[in-house]
Amino acid sequence: MSEDSRVVVVMPASNAAETLSDTCKRISPDRLEKGILVDDGSIDGTVSGASELDLELIVHPQNAG
Repeated sequence: MSEDSRVVVVMPASNAAETLSDTCKRISPDRLEKGILVDDGSIDGTVSGASELDLELIVHPQNAG
């Protein structure tokens, strides 16, 4: 991968509210084209936390496994 390459990161998540912010901080913003969070029916604050982190959201209404 060249130094000017940018990536799309897709993160599957289930009840990841406590770790989501820290995980996103570890991704170099200058290399990130887009961040996508696929929430698998979380019952904690994962979806609201992802909204605050400027991630594109795909939300499953219930856990799909």
